[in-house]
Formats: sequence, C-alpha cells, structure tokens
Amino acid sequence: MCRAALKPTMQVSAFVRAAAEDAYERLIFPSIQREVRSDLSDRAYAGAIHNFALNLKPLLMQPPVKGFVTMGLDPGYRNGCKVAVVDATGKVLATTVVYPTFSERKKQEAISSLSVLMRKYGVRHIAIGNGTASRETEAMTVELLKSFPEASYMIVSEAGASVYSASPLAAEEFPDYDVNLRSAVSIEGHRRGTVPARLPPEGAGRRPWRCGGGLRQRRGRGRQHRFPEPFAAGFRSDRHHGEEYRRLSGGKRPLHQPRPAEKGSQARPESL
Repeated sequence: MCRAALKPTMQVSAFVRAAAEDAYERLIFPSIQREVRSDLSDRAYAGAIHNFALNLKPLLMQPPVKGFVTMGLDPGYRNGCKVAVVDATGKVLATTVVYPTFSERKKQEAISSLSVLMRKYGVRHIAIGNGTASRETEAMTVELLKSFPEASYMIVSEAGASVYSASPLAAEEFPDYDVNLRSAVSIEGHRRGTVPARLPPEGAGRRPWRCGGGLRQRRGRGRQHRFPEPFAAGFRSDRHHGEEYRRLSGGKRPLHQPRPAEKGSQARPESL
C-alpha cells in the first residue's frame, strides 16, 4: 500500500507511512484475523454437526439384545452401585444397591449379593454404565463372572440415564422405585437396545455452548435425521408409550397410549 501510494519525493511520505503501518497493525490485521477465525469456526461447527448426524442413525439402529435376562449396574462411590435385574420383556425383577468401592470386604459382599441374583434369575448379560466408578465396577464384574462363564458384560453409555431417571416419564413408568434405581433400569435398557433408552432426553440441545455450534443448526440437523425406521430398531406399537411415539419422526402428539399394566408388575417398553 505504501509502495503504491507514496513517492520518495513527497514531503509527507514519512507521516503517511507511519499512519498506514499503525492502521494495519491496530485495525486492519486484527479485523481480518477475526473474520478468518470466525469463518474457520463456522466450518468446524458445520463439520462437527455433519459428523454427529452421520453417526446418529447407526447408534440408534444398533440391533437389540433380546431373549435374555440382563442386569444393569449404575456405578457410583458415595451412593453405591445401583443394580436392576430385568427380564426379556422389560419387567423389573429385582433391585438393590451394593458398595464395591468402599473396601475389600464390601466388594466381596457385593460379589456375593450379585451372585445370588444371577443364580436366582439366570442373568446372562450385564450392562455397566461408563460414568463415575465404572472401572472399579468393571473390575468387580470381571471377578464376579469367573463363577459364571456363560455370562458376559458390556460397558454402555450413561447418556440420558440421569435425566430420564428424574423425569416425570420415569416416575410414571416406575413409581415404586427411587431416582437412583431408575437410572440402573435405564442403563440396562441401553444394553437391551430399547428405543426409549437411546432417544435423547427432553431438553437436549438447550445449551449449545456445551458442544459448540448454533442451536438452530443442530436442531435443523436433528429434523433432517429423525428416526426413520423405528420398527427396524425394535419399536413395538403395541408396547411402547405415547411419549416415545411423540419423539419419532413427524410425531407432534402422543399417538398411542400405554396399555394398563398388570397389578404388581413394573414392565418397561419392550423391544423385538
């Protein structure tokens, strides 16, 4: 700019050069830098949202584990490890709380208690939440399964379990259990692959600063990648609640109300 606008014979060349350098360093370059950075950030947000949308369908369409009695473990330190045993139809058979992280004696007591439940109900699969104390709970499970070679375990995501367990929907489904035990049932649902366990909780996406990107962009991607094939993922129209129907593609209101549960039973929506 100085070479184009200034001539060596000009008396004010030194003054204009100094003004141009000051404008470039103090105003022009920072402005260009902010603009380029903003453009790169927008591209990064768009790429992240696109990758999330691509991974969403395979996550929701994972084939369910069916036909087995499973056990859900919600790890924890202070409040202990919450346990829920659920049969193949989603009915809660037993719940308890063990404390394997307190001491070695408590750990052995937990293994003994879980062994009784596994023998009594014929548990074949164990789902362990990947949250706090997950590693300690996994170590206990490995020791537990030494006596049950036919059983297996799996680490599952706890995403949405805490939100679901404290929601009115969970209170309606399992009124006889407290919040902590409901979370263990939800984690077990992740292992069985039930649609309600994999659906995002209400309020998801209201805090865009936690994952970057604009809220409008992520909601737009969510609308483009709504659950297109619920029945292929184990959704049963005669079993699932209207709340889950409302969350599926195009659902704006509950289309199906749950059948009245039998007295004394706590059955969760079933997957095929």
